[in-house]
Amino acid sequence: MTRYCAGVDPSGGGTDEFAWAIAHAEANRVVVDLVRGRGRRGRAPLDLDAVVSECVADLHRFSIQEVHGDHYGGDWPAKAFRTHGIR
Repeated sequence: MTRYCAGVDPSGGGTDEFAWAIAHAEANRVVVDLVRGRGRRGRAPLDLDAVVSECVADLHRFSIQEVHGDHYGGDWPAKAFRTHGIR
């Protein structure tokens, strides 16, 4: 069975994008299966809750229950993912 892992780079809602990736190991290499990013459209603020929901949908497609990221945004990203059952 293939084991997938995910990493997230949340946005603060400014001009940077909220990005995530899913990958798995295969022999002596890493295969990146999915990379997505969402950013602002014009002057409209980025709907961070909607982006977390979209990311979680991708995580579920790969049966992932845990994501890894940096400590940007304090506890907000962890809380947002926990509301969807993701550690």
